[in-house]
Amino acid sequence: MAVSDSDLIVRARAPEGAALPPSLYDFERPKAFSERHLRAAERAHEAMAARLAARLTTLLGETAGVRCTGVHEIQIVDFERSRTLPTALFRLRASAGTLGLDLAPALALFLVERHLGGADPLGDAVRVLSPLEQRMTERHALPLVADAFADVWRTALPPADAFETHAARLPLAAPETPAVVADLEVAVAGATASMTLCYPAPTLQALLAGLDAAPPDARPPGAHLDALPLTVRAELGRTRLTVADLLHLAPGDVIPLDRVAEAPVPVWIGDRLHAAAHAGARGARIALHLLTPPAPLADTP
Repeated sequence: MAVSDSDLIVRARAPEGAALPPSLYDFERPKAFSERHLRAAERAHEAMAARLAARLTTLLGETAGVRCTGVHEIQIVDFERSRTLPTALFRLRASAGTLGLDLAPALALFLVERHLGGADPLGDAVRVLSPLEQRMTERHALPLVADAFADVWRTALPPADAFETHAARLPLAAPETPAVVADLEVAVAGATASMTLCYPAPTLQALLAGLDAAPPDARPPGAHLDALPLTVRAELGRTRLTVADLLHLAPGDVIPLDRVAEAPVPVWIGDRLHAAAHAGARGARIALHLLTPPAPLADTP
């Protein structure tokens, strides 16, 4: 059965109890963040993961590993619907705005048990945290995240101002607000559990602007490379002519190239092939529409 674009429309419901009317979910919505901004956010969370691992290791008295497993743009409604229920979701307020911290229930319970002297490894328990467990998580787990956050973003993160076990009942922003989520994986005693930070677009935009304004030595590793200029070359084609042919060229002559019309155009950075594209126009300027994922810049000189 053929599926048209009009079939790929679903309705995004407002959080339970909210007065917001349902609205169309736009699969073709424009992105709020460029790939450069997402890479900068990913580097920041890789640095945060390293700091958090060191703090967890000190707290637990055993080696803890933390790694950033992905940074991507979604909408707030996507974040709310993707949480395991019940969840351990905190709303945090930084000077740049509001963000959310979601702990897998198993991770929250594990941190509480370890601090109280328990020895069980991370499990798959999914249940509502008791008031005592909530307080323990806020007092002993959140400060670790807050310290790592402050180290990387150069801004303080005060104590959580809200806690909820159901994401839809603790909205961070309107359902259709663009957001960026950073997924972190925590590994202790051979088991793993997840931790997610969710930034509504205004919050992350303000944090990234703060990084751009920070001194180079205060930025996450690699952030200074974002402003490094590189020459990008698109090659429409080549041909070989004799000296006589060149001397007789005149306006109106046609020079055939070695590339078939409509064939992909190679895009180069230095002497490395970076991507393939189609040539076209954007307004009065020649433009390229990328057809393949760009090669990592680490593979270019």
